[in-house]
Amino acid sequence: MNTCNGATVATGTQVTNHLYRLDNFIIQSPAKTTITDISRKDNPSVFKVTEPTQTWETWHKRFGHLGKSSIQTLFNKNLVVSLNIDLQSPKYDCVACTQAKQHVNPFFKASVEVRTKPGELTHTDLWGKYSMQSIHGNQYFHSFLNDST
Repeated sequence: MNTCNGATVATGTQVTNHLYRLDNFIIQSPAKTTITDISRKDNPSVFKVTEPTQTWETWHKRFGHLGKSSIQTLFNKNLVVSLNIDLQSPKYDCVACTQAKQHVNPFFKASVEVRTKPGELTHTDLWGKYSMQSIHGNQYFHSFLNDST
C-alpha cells in the first residue's frame, strides 16, 4: 500500500477474499510528528478501516441509479457490507433518471371525417407469392376493405 507521493506504508499478504495480514505497517498520526511502527511482534494491533458515510445520492449513482426505496431496503436488511449512508442527507433529484423516465406526449388526433358513401375509404392489402398456384394459375391474394360507415 502506497501513499499518493509513492511512500510505502504497508506490505502484506492476502489471507481471504477481503482480509489481509499486514507486515511492516507504519502509522503516522496527523496530530503527532512521531511514527509508530506496529510491525513488531510485541505490539499486536487491530485496525478497522471503513469508508466514511456517503449521501443517498452517492449510493444511488454507485448502484447504477437504483431507487431510494431499494437502497433503503439494502440498508435495512444489511444486504450490502459497508453500506454507510448518511441518513440525514437530503433527498436527491437525479436529472439523468428524470430524463430517462420522460415519455412523448400523445400525438394530437387529427379531425376524423366520417366517410358514409361506399368507396370513399378503402383499405387494400396484397399478399403473396404463394408457393402453389390457384385453379386459375394465380399466386397472389388481394383484399379490399370498405371502411365507410
